[in-house]
Order: sequence, then structure tokens, then C-alpha cells
Amino acid sequence: MVNLSNNFSKIAFILCFMQLSACTNKNNNKNALSPSQKVSPVKEQSYDAEKSQTDINFDEDNSLTLLTSKLDSMYSAVIVEYQDQKIFINNFKKSQVAWKQYMESQLLARFPEDEEYRGGSSFGMCYALYKQQLIKERISSVNDWLIGFPEGEICGGSVKVKGY
Repeated sequence: MVNLSNNFSKIAFILCFMQLSACTNKNNNKNALSPSQKVSPVKEQSYDAEKSQTDINFDEDNSLTLLTSKLDSMYSAVIVEYQDQKIFINNFKKSQVAWKQYMESQLLARFPEDEEYRGGSSFGMCYALYKQQLIKERISSVNDWLIGFPEGEICGGSVKVKGY
């Protein structure tokens, strides 16, 4: 009975994650990223001519918040899905810490803490767009553990087989 309850909890958590993911994508399709999509180094974006730069910065910051929440939910879902694989979970947590350090280093490399690189009204937008790009790359990577690889994938390592 305990095992059934544990499985039910895992299923409920994953369904909740899937619902959150679906709502996020429905409400903000520009944040959707399929596993086969490549992230371009420069986001092509057109903005309403009537929007102020402040409004655009605010919109991109909101998009960044949604993407961050999506990644956090996916990360938690992987932890739950693979909870019986303690070595993997330990390494997965380490990889998340390393990825966050990488992301922060990339942001500092692109936008050093200097007025020359961080000045101007569009800085907030540019910073948020680049951070979104980095988060989308991580989402694509983490998503492998959630959707799994096709049966027969010999280099899948810790990634589950689809449907199991």
C-alpha cells in the first residue's frame, strides 16, 4: 500500500508539472521550446511601436520569470521521477549548481559590471533576452530526463526509455 501511495504521489506531481508547463506555454508561446529546436544566438523580436522601452523591459522580465519557473518545475520533476537513483540525483544536483555558475559567468562575460555595457534604456531587455536563451538551452537538456529517449538508444546513460 505504501508503494502505491508513493507512485500516486509521483504521478500527481508529474501531472501537476505537465499542467503548469501547458499553462505556461499557452499563456506565453514565445517561451515554448521543442527538443529539436535550436536556440539562435540573437533573438529576432519585433515590438509594438507604441510600447515604451520600459514596457518592453518589463515584458521580457516577465518572460524570464516564467521560463525560470518552468525550469525549476522541470528540475523538481526530474528529482521526483528519478528519486530511486541516488547517485544520479546527487550528480544532477551538482550539474544544476554548475549550470547556474556557468549562466552567471556567461551573463557577466556578455554584460560586464561596467556602465559601458550596462548603460542605456535597453539593457534590461538585452540582459533578459540573453538569460532567456541560456535558460532555454538548459530546459532542452533537462527535458531529456523527463521525456526519455527512444528504446534502443545506446548512449542514453541515466535517461529513461520513453514510456517507462
